[in-house]
Amino acid sequence: MMKPEDEKKVVVGCTVIVTSSQTKCSVAKRQGLRVRVAYSDGKESWLEIKDLELCGYNTEDVGGGEKKGEAEPETSEAVPPKPPARELEGGEPDAGRARTGSQVVMGEGGEVKVMKLMPTTKEDMTELTGMNNLKNKINGIAAEVLWEGVMEQEEFASFKDASEQESDAKDLTELYAEAGAVLHVFAETMLGIVVGLGMDAEKYPEVEGERIVDDGFEFKALTCAPLKGRKRAEEKIKDDYEGNFKCMLDLVRCSIIVETEEQLGGVLGKMLELGIVVRLKNRFANPLPTGIRDCLMNVKINNHICEVQLHLSYIIKEKGAMHEYYNFFRDKFSGASATYTEVMGKVEALGLDGGEENVEYGVSKLLKEGDVGKLNGLADIVGRKEGFGDVKLDLVLRRRVVEVLEGGGGKGGSGNLCKLELMDAYLELGDACNWAYEDDDSEKYFKLAKEGYEEVLGAESEKALEVTYKLILTNPNITDKGERIEKLNDVVKRMEGALGDENVVTLTTLNELGEKLRQNGQYEETKEVHERCLAGRMKVLGGGNKHTLMTLGNLGNVYKNLENYERASEYYERALKGYERLLGKNHPQTLSTVMNIANVFWNMDDFGKAEEMYQKALEGYEAQLGKEHIDTMRCAENYRDCLEESGNKEGMADLKKGHPNVESYDT
Repeated sequence: MMKPEDEKKVVVGCTVIVTSSQTKCSVAKRQGLRVRVAYSDGKESWLEIKDLELCGYNTEDVGGGEKKGEAEPETSEAVPPKPPARELEGGEPDAGRARTGSQVVMGEGGEVKVMKLMPTTKEDMTELTGMNNLKNKINGIAAEVLWEGVMEQEEFASFKDASEQESDAKDLTELYAEAGAVLHVFAETMLGIVVGLGMDAEKYPEVEGERIVDDGFEFKALTCAPLKGRKRAEEKIKDDYEGNFKCMLDLVRCSIIVETEEQLGGVLGKMLELGIVVRLKNRFANPLPTGIRDCLMNVKINNHICEVQLHLSYIIKEKGAMHEYYNFFRDKFSGASATYTEVMGKVEALGLDGGEENVEYGVSKLLKEGDVGKLNGLADIVGRKEGFGDVKLDLVLRRRVVEVLEGGGGKGGSGNLCKLELMDAYLELGDACNWAYEDDDSEKYFKLAKEGYEEVLGAESEKALEVTYKLILTNPNITDKGERIEKLNDVVKRMEGALGDENVVTLTTLNELGEKLRQNGQYEETKEVHERCLAGRMKVLGGGNKHTLMTLGNLGNVYKNLENYERASEYYERALKGYERLLGKNHPQTLSTVMNIANVFWNMDDFGKAEEMYQKALEGYEAQLGKEHIDTMRCAENYRDCLEESGNKEGMADLKKGHPNVESYDT
């Protein structure tokens, strides 16, 4: 690559304006390890940071953020490799991609010559196999100790009496007064039930000589908790119940831990006999996907709703460990039950043993055996689709699948079904190549998939149209933004005609069209497209789906571009509430939305709210990613600049305590 001659650079935040004899003007914007270069003639390309250095650019200039914060892109559906790359919806071909991953060298016939997995891949696969093993252990315990099926009787079926769950309290203070008045009566009622069944309420249940402990607290057979703290209740009402204090049903609560199936039935039977149960969630009859089983009840004592948790000692003993695993899973994936079932089903099918030392051997064995189902399942888990971001291992696995299928392996059979299996493999391999920067191969396999889909399913089929839009996004010969937008718009119209405007693939492509318009500065058109996309996703996927939340973020981004900060804030706030419910408060995607809100407040010169949100985001990043992570440093840098503009010396001093070198941060 030749160095541009007579170049002149003007640096504006994260933007480098370059003038040279080769191009009249270019704008380079950094995303992760790559920089998008948009030329004055409308063409665009990408360069890696190291290529910019070879080209003679000063890469220290390619960093930072806008004066008042860089909006975090929400653009896409495919999960990006690792932060700081942002979530992509499978359309933007370059943003968020990275040459990260394991080192695997293949020989003939699936022979693995070199296998050096990325450390995080080994750690993550070890966590998943450990989680799967624990689930199987819990299910084994249940089969052994719950063999009579007492809790599966029809009389113990789950139910909810909504009419009996409404409190007459006028506000939270009155609700607390109610709770305090029934606390003693509730405890006496629960004690009477436990003692009446011949149990020792003061006994500490043990499993294999160990007591039941949670967060350092040892549980008795009956443990009645004090009133829930007012501060914790107010947080829960705000975060979980949208401000409705009447949804707070556990100010008064207890747990009962039994040791036999007979005692489980006895406690629940007595509760129902007394007629105090207004809601029953029997998860012994319908276990959680993790295998955890318990019984949750709301009981009405003197017109106040209380909570009772009924546990079996052998299962609650494993609950703490499973909770830790599930926290890992929710951070790595979306945390939804359907996602858990899907991912862990693939983990179960792999049959890998636990322990990091066994993971590399297990992956090598899978590659050698060439089981297409297992290879695809592992690729889904470790690659760009579901969260690990091991792009290189994903690519190796997808190539192996194609190799097996082209050699006559796979599900067997002949004709169109066999051909479609190969087309699906080409499509997946095209995606994997795209994420690994192997653009020529990406185009090659997308074209093979398109030809096959059109032959078997027709040119207007969902699969054929899906790969068509991906070819538009990845085609290196389309360098003009306007041309790419025009082609995307055409394929959206075809999809709406053939598939309908509420089809998931149609909505995905519509999202990508909106982002291309935004990148081209066509903000009003972007707004209209994303509003159409949001309406469709709300109807088809629901308001809590991650893709719907992503579209809310996209609308926040475009309103920020339009300098309509109040509307931007509204959309970011809606996205934030959804992400907190779906992913948790400290998930990186949630925190990036918090930082977007802080950026908006800063642009509105509302320094108090901006600093509050930056502080919230920074604390989350530090807890989740550590102080040295680039996302944490970027947040600290924006916070620093905001504090400098507001003149908040005290806040700056506090920031420097946690980040002594914050003045030199330039991400």
